[in-house]
This record gives sequence, C-alpha cells and structure tokens, in this order.
Amino acid sequence: MKMETNKKMSNVDSLIDYYEFQQLNQIALYIKELRFCYGLTQKDLAEIAEVHFRTIQNIENGFLNYTIKNLIKVISAFDSDLGSLFNDAS
Repeated sequence: MKMETNKKMSNVDSLIDYYEFQQLNQIALYIKELRFCYGLTQKDLAEIAEVHFRTIQNIENGFLNYTIKNLIKVISAFDSDLGSLFNDAS
C-alpha cells in the first residue's frame, strides 16, 4: 500500500511541475513580447530595470533562479505592475 501512495504522490508532483513549467513559460513569453514591442534588447531592459542582463535572460528562458523582486523591477520598467503580468499572461 505504501508503494501505491508514493506512486500517487509522484503523479501529483508531476502535475505541479507541469503547471509551474507552463506558468514560467507564460511569464517568459509575456516579458519577451513586451521587450520586443518596446524595441529593447535584453541589455537595454536590464539597464532600465536596474538588474543584470542575465536576470532578463533567465526570466525569458523560464529559469527559476530569479526573485520576485527582480520580476517586479522588470515589469515596472514597462510602467506596469505584477498584477497585470498575471492578468495578461493567463
């Protein structure tokens, strides 16, 4: 019975991982589209947002190693807020 429980937990973990992956991809696409619309390079956006350009790369590539604080800085560079990111990206 314990083995069945572990298998069920593994399936739940896989669904959570998939959901997180989908959300990260939506955020990445949204940021990239905004950057293109504003005609900015990753370096330009990084300078405006006052973050390292690797932060922009990580966000646009869907990596998890960025902070909410940096995400807020990047969104703020577009005169927007975190709420609009999730409203528009969903």
